[in-house]
Amino acid sequence: MIKFTASLLTALLLPSLASADDTGFVPLFNGKDFSGWSIKSGKATYKIEGDVIVGTTVKGSPNTFLVTDKQYSDFELQFDTKLHNNLNSGCQIRSLLKNVDKDKFGGRLYGPQVESEASGLSEEVMLGAVMFGHEQMQVAIDTISELAAEVGKPAWDWAAPEVDEDLAAAVGTSATAGLSDAYQITDKQDRQAAVGDVKSAAVGALA
Repeated sequence: MIKFTASLLTALLLPSLASADDTGFVPLFNGKDFSGWSIKSGKATYKIEGDVIVGTTVKGSPNTFLVTDKQYSDFELQFDTKLHNNLNSGCQIRSLLKNVDKDKFGGRLYGPQVESEASGLSEEVMLGAVMFGHEQMQVAIDTISELAAEVGKPAWDWAAPEVDEDLAAAVGTSATAGLSDAYQITDKQDRQAAVGDVKSAAVGALA
């Protein structure tokens, strides 16, 4: 049984909300209960201890997620987390449920995950690797700059062409619904094929 915690600092950048503080961040966790949250995809338990949320794994259960009931688009998320050394965890963003009717745990959550792993590399090693990569990239950047100075063409002012608003609206009318359906497909190859079909149909309609 492994425990992991997330602190009260969990927040989103939503400056338009009246409850936002001076920094523009709004707490997602009220510090008292799980209002606005749901547990998905497994049987792990979550409880509130002091000002933190504590999650505990359950043997035999798949990955379990504590998720916000509300969906967000443009956001900045901040939180502190403390993990057991043997736990591989993370924070999933822009995720959806699939197989809701077929999965005995109410569907599987899928989407990109920001990894958190206590037993990974130390902060010193990670920062060292980042600095090494940065220093080595400078060699490539300097070489590119030297090559451009020697054989490159003079710089010129470039302006983006004006957007054809009528064409953009026509493409949106022709393709938006089809693309929305296509991106609900979980299989990558099937999804790409569906997107290709929508593109071909839109091009044909606007030709």
